[in-house]
Amino acid sequence: MPGLAYKVIKKIHRHINVPVIAGGLILDKSDVENALSSGAVGISTSSRDLW
Repeated sequence: MPGLAYKVIKKIHRHINVPVIAGGLILDKSDVENALSSGAVGISTSSRDLW
């Protein structure tokens, strides 16, 4: 699921019991924080600065 879709991640997290990994379109630390605080269990990114 695209990392910037944190509002959708929150809805999915509330309705299903499946871990969500956010990936794609994650450009900075705030994108990571938003995805994780919305319920994603992990992040996938090729940006070494965010590893």
